[in-house]
Amino acid sequence: VSFVPGPLHRLDRNTSGLLCFSKSLEGAIRFSTALREGKIGKTYIALLEGRLEGRHRWDDMLLRSDGRKSQVVDRNGSGYSSAKAKAASMDIVPLAVQKNLSLAAIRLHSGRTHQIRVQSAYHGFPLAGDVKYGAGRRVFPYLLHAFRLSFAQALYSGLPQSLEAPLREEFLEIIEKTF
Repeated sequence: VSFVPGPLHRLDRNTSGLLCFSKSLEGAIRFSTALREGKIGKTYIALLEGRLEGRHRWDDMLLRSDGRKSQVVDRNGSGYSSAKAKAASMDIVPLAVQKNLSLAAIRLHSGRTHQIRVQSAYHGFPLAGDVKYGAGRRVFPYLLHAFRLSFAQALYSGLPQSLEAPLREEFLEIIEKTF
């Protein structure tokens, strides 16, 4: 069986940060299984509109409406087929708040398409600059960074308990100017 290395998970188009690849089919299967079973934690850093106060846990049902956008669906599925909606859960903690912006750490418990973008917007804190999900226009695109992957157990010998990717320079400059 031939194996072509490829990404083991995905990031939205404008999202920076960690993306893992495997050198072998065995490694790809092991990683994908651990991800599906919730044994890999994903932490993101995001710049949000609004003043996020305190820790939050957001549990919602997401529906992929037209292949290009996701939305939160009422628990009763009013107007939509609730059978197509999928559970999405995340924890969000403010790191810094200034005027009408919040820098936040987000821990995903599921991995749905546009999950952070749609849940944040639904709860009143869209990613700053993410006009697709209701934020105002900015001179920069939205800032979302896959900061850390942490492993509940060792997947491979020699792999550390967590991997981190530093914030890109433009993101750091905006944070420094804002906070």
